[in-house]
Amino acid sequence: MDTKYFVNPKLVVCEWIPMGVNNLVSLNRHLGSHKKYTAPTAFGMKGEVQNLEDGTFKMESSGCFLQPVHFTISGELKAIIKNHHSDTDAKGLDIDKDGACYIGLEFDRQIEIAHIKDIIGNIEAQFASQFLPILTDTQMSLLKCSYGTKDNSKLCESLSSYAMVITDGVGVNITSTQEFLEDESAKNLLTPITDWIIGHYSTNECHIFIGVKALVCVGVPDAQLCNLLKKVLFQYTLFNISLRLYSTMWANMKILSGMGQTIPNSNYKDLKADNNKLADLQNDFSKHKIVCEQIKKTVESKLNTLEEDISGKKSPLYLNLKKGYLEEVEKSQDRSVLIDQMTIDIQALRDQMQQRMSLIITKNGERLNLTLLVLTIFSVIGIGEVLGFSTDKVLLVTVVLSPFILFVIRGFIQYRKDYKDGK
Repeated sequence: MDTKYFVNPKLVVCEWIPMGVNNLVSLNRHLGSHKKYTAPTAFGMKGEVQNLEDGTFKMESSGCFLQPVHFTISGELKAIIKNHHSDTDAKGLDIDKDGACYIGLEFDRQIEIAHIKDIIGNIEAQFASQFLPILTDTQMSLLKCSYGTKDNSKLCESLSSYAMVITDGVGVNITSTQEFLEDESAKNLLTPITDWIIGHYSTNECHIFIGVKALVCVGVPDAQLCNLLKKVLFQYTLFNISLRLYSTMWANMKILSGMGQTIPNSNYKDLKADNNKLADLQNDFSKHKIVCEQIKKTVESKLNTLEEDISGKKSPLYLNLKKGYLEEVEKSQDRSVLIDQMTIDIQALRDQMQQRMSLIITKNGERLNLTLLVLTIFSVIGIGEVLGFSTDKVLLVTVVLSPFILFVIRGFIQYRKDYKDGK
């Protein structure tokens, strides 16, 4: 097949971040969105004046400039994001209070379809490196917990996003999505972008292909369809973050299960280490619960907005979108129940650990008391020697004490095993 191109493609990558009204208000005020005259605000860049006369600067680290374009102080922020003041590939940024974050880039030329995948990857990487430093420590902590990482750099590599491509054409005449996918010579044309196609629709002279990684709309959608596609884009982004969140929770549940099996045979040192792990897991589950609540509120907010928009309610695309959001609400509820159960299990494991540690301390206390008893008897024997006891009597006492001596030695060895490096 000849090389195919997207004609005048518009690329949008969607991410979800824990936002909320307070964080959005703070971001808008920090950018000066509410002021009459706005200027680009620098983020993540450190440097020094290189030449004061010509106004040049030496930058020590990369970052971005963010310039507000439109906003509602507690609802939305639209801005231009640039690598530098004269950046010709500046991207559009749209964030709302629910955490929906869209990064867009528009081209007025043909671009090879296979190359679009690389451009999407670059947008994702640049967004992670540019926008994540803008977030608060609390937002970053919730994101890292959701993706199961402690490292900021690994978080940048782990973000789950979903992409959308709107193009005037693909170099192939499309009459319907069904016929296109049945055409052996064309059905794999969009695979580099979408991966496996899981849904397709033809509506309003536009042909929409929804894949695992991205959706592609071939045609010129009107404002109503663009708004609907934006909602679809975010719904699949939430689907991805939900999968990652549950995967992280599942990994933590496996750790809990393993700890429960080892407690009966653990020594004091291992129990102290496991107790610290439990504290970390409990902290993670608390953050998971916060994220689940935020996702649930986000989905409910989007559903309410969807219900208010009565246009297009009979279209298969709308119905599938609503079904997807309802499934996300159900999954959020299931995750919340699971987190509550894990919290109970953690407390039960803590109780088991405390019992096991108390048992170890009690046993070692008994051994210590017996040791003191034997040492006391030895002291009595020594005094007897001084007082002139016969050798036969000393030997007889020694033989009688032999089992106690062996028990003391065994107890000391066990004590060392239980407490070695465990204090």
